[in-house]
Amino acid sequence: MSDQTQQIKERINIIDVIGQYVKLSKAGKNFKGLSPFGNEKTPSFFVSPDKGMYYDFSSGQGGDVFSFVQKMEGVDFKGALQILAEKAGIELHTESRQSRDTRDTLYAILEAATQFFETKLSEQTQAREYLQKRGLEEATMRSFRLGFASEDWQTLLTHLTKLGYHEREIEQAGLIKKGERGGYYDRFRSRIIFPIMDAAGRVVAFSGRIFGEAAKDDKNAKYLNSPETPLFDKSRILFGYNKAKQFIRKYDFSILVEGQMDLVMSHQSGYANTVASSGTSLTIDHLMLLDRLSKKLVMAYDADPAGVASSGRGASLALTRGMDVKVARVPIGKDPADCILEDANLWKEAVRNSKHVVDFYLDTALREAQEKKWDQRQLVLYARDTVLPYIQQVRSATDKAQFVHNYANVLGISEDAVWDELRQLDRTAPASEAPRAVYNPAQQAKQKNKEPFSRKTDLEETLAGIIFWQETCEPRLLDEKVLAKMRDDFNIPLDKILAMYSEQKDLLVMKAEVTYESVTTLPVEVRSLMNDLAKIYTTEELYVLTLAQRAAERDGDTKKKEELDIQAHELTKFKSTLE
Repeated sequence: MSDQTQQIKERINIIDVIGQYVKLSKAGKNFKGLSPFGNEKTPSFFVSPDKGMYYDFSSGQGGDVFSFVQKMEGVDFKGALQILAEKAGIELHTESRQSRDTRDTLYAILEAATQFFETKLSEQTQAREYLQKRGLEEATMRSFRLGFASEDWQTLLTHLTKLGYHEREIEQAGLIKKGERGGYYDRFRSRIIFPIMDAAGRVVAFSGRIFGEAAKDDKNAKYLNSPETPLFDKSRILFGYNKAKQFIRKYDFSILVEGQMDLVMSHQSGYANTVASSGTSLTIDHLMLLDRLSKKLVMAYDADPAGVASSGRGASLALTRGMDVKVARVPIGKDPADCILEDANLWKEAVRNSKHVVDFYLDTALREAQEKKWDQRQLVLYARDTVLPYIQQVRSATDKAQFVHNYANVLGISEDAVWDELRQLDRTAPASEAPRAVYNPAQQAKQKNKEPFSRKTDLEETLAGIIFWQETCEPRLLDEKVLAKMRDDFNIPLDKILAMYSEQKDLLVMKAEVTYESVTTLPVEVRSLMNDLAKIYTTEELYVLTLAQRAAERDGDTKKKEELDIQAHELTKFKSTLE
């Protein structure tokens, strides 16, 4: 696989690939553009064709063409490899020629079926009028490539066989079924068709909503989905993901709904970061797709008991992945599509006012208690069963402590009692579940003070990047003797820093080159960096010494205390010399 990765890098021009997503302009040896990972007006996104790397200063993200495609397409490395292999014209060894040909044929059949269904919808006035009454605009229907399957038993089969496809291939694509008396018939009949697409926008399956006279027969399912095929695994495909992925990244949250109409109406109302589970249970694979783009998830299932239960199961899975999960409350008796049809502002308010899943179910418990006139004990017991499991699954110790505080305050019980209940849940949780965050007051306090990306790390990376970059320059802007003197003046462990960041060398070089290529006083910049690092190192050393002094004093070790006092005095004197 590594050989194939290298082949792809050699054949692919990173500018051509990234240029399909970002408008790039020349900037010296590099190219620059607006960040695709957020909203900005001043370009801070740079690409180096020489190094095959990119770096986004606005978000601190960077990497090669593979990591870029992973982020933009919401796929894993294997998915990015497949996408780039196709662009490079390289056949991946993991898939046989026959297997690839079969997949290509299935894609072609499904595309032909989509076009056929689209044509049929354009001819079906009643179906279009129904969709318009549900609030869909013509442009939305075209964008999602909605179609129609007539009531005839072999219309699609006849069309596809005339195009030269065999019955066994059409069956493998999930479009026809074999009858009890032999022969095949169309799987989708008398239905409005919603094509389901993969992350690359290729049709892989269909979902059909019953329509017309067939809808009056209770034996016919309201929605019928394609069976699983070589292209379609319902546990890995989210409806609308191909359209939503760039907006999930842009807005930094995804909205999850249940049905196809919910999704297309949400997109039409301006929430293009919406995906749908299409009536199937939410899976870890679904959440992995969303998690790659954003940790924030808003669930907006129907407000009926089934919808609330579905939200709870999905929320539990998302919490175990460390996601920030909120629930949007739509009016009782309505689904998101109905809500938007009545008043799009109702939907916007529901999304805007979505609450964390813990707060959502705590509110639900309070409403239940009020409606059923429960006493305090009944409320506490109900909340224990319906709310505490979600608090248990929260990964962040800080967030968990806050939820425990709110929960105890609302229910009028002690926080210690809540922690006891959580510990009991931890002991009884199935071994197969993901590990829970365990409350630790000391760790919690430590977590509050911990920065996700420290100033020290930033300075070390910048310094390492400059030195790595200068090693490639001729002539060098930073003389080795000058660098060595600064290292000694500030007591900077330069060799240790370079070794620590050696694996990030290419990316750090690119970042340094873009930042400092036009700087004429590089030695001054490096001196300033080392000065700031020396302050941080000295402060850290003094803190450690202070703890050691206290320990020596507590133990009555006078000699050790005197030695530490001298070291602390020297460090304090050195720190005073720093600018």
